[in-house]
Amino acid sequence: MADKIRISKRKDYNEQLRLYNSLSKNLNAKLKRLFAKTARQAEQEYIANQDMYYFFTEPFTDGLYKILESHYRLVINTMATRMVKMRRKQDEEYDALVKTYVADVLAGQVTNISVTTEAQIKTIITQAIAGKIIIDKIPQTSIFQIGRLIRKNKSFAPYRARMIARTETHSTMNFTNFAISGQLGLNNPVKQWNTASDERVRDWHKVMDNKKVGRDEYFKVLTPVAGGTFTEKRMLYTGDMLNGGPLNVINCRCFTLYYDSEDEIIL
Repeated sequence: MADKIRISKRKDYNEQLRLYNSLSKNLNAKLKRLFAKTARQAEQEYIANQDMYYFFTEPFTDGLYKILESHYRLVINTMATRMVKMRRKQDEEYDALVKTYVADVLAGQVTNISVTTEAQIKTIITQAIAGKIIIDKIPQTSIFQIGRLIRKNKSFAPYRARMIARTETHSTMNFTNFAISGQLGLNNPVKQWNTASDERVRDWHKVMDNKKVGRDEYFKVLTPVAGGTFTEKRMLYTGDMLNGGPLNVINCRCFTLYYDSEDEIIL
């Protein structure tokens, strides 16, 4: 049984945001280094072979796998420890939770990132050979020009590394909060959607701010779709990519607050 505690909604959000900024910054730095290294390898491969055989893909996916696996472990242990200490419970190792998350998420994320990278490079090469990429009024058709385009491709851009770092960190944090909330022995567990309460919050997430449901219930998020209409996305938690999709998750800064209905919640 859980003891009643006093929780500040804004303090809880700010603490999670601070961790999010710190953890995503750590991942971003590692991804930027990997992207820069892979961009050089891809450029050199094209110039050396006068074609692209995507030999660079294997070391890229291996590096990505190791970086994300390590990051998932760090985030899960950080967030789980935070939640159990808040309820004054004994800390423990969370290897089982890490293994579950890695098994469910890691391979798919690495594949998605790798496939997108290859597709974007193929597009650049095709367009360049066809004379469709013009810089300073000069079509970029030579082997060296195309090699440079590959290295400068958006696949390896710093903003992509930053977006991936933020999204992966945010989703893993929120997954951990949800998973651990079920292990705290709460009498009547509930959860509440919390936003940053600023102008950057998505309009449809502003509507969700302070919405409260049972721990195992879904947040019903009216999400915009093409044509100016909305569709209902049933999300288990903020950052729930599986149910919410990219439009609700990428670059999102919302977090879910978990507590017992008997707890005292203050602003």
